[in-house]
Amino acid sequence: MEAILAVRRPADGGYRPQVETALEPELPRAAGHEVRPRCPPRPLTG
Repeated sequence: MEAILAVRRPADGGYRPQVETALEPELPRAAGHEVRPRCPPRPLTG
């Protein structure tokens, strides 16, 4: 049980799903999901 929790939680202590880390390994783990917007930026006009 402890092993599973360790895999899902990065060593830095921040919470990040394992799937998200696997899909986007290029992003720094320290940044977390809060830095990057969930949806792509939309144009204000249109």
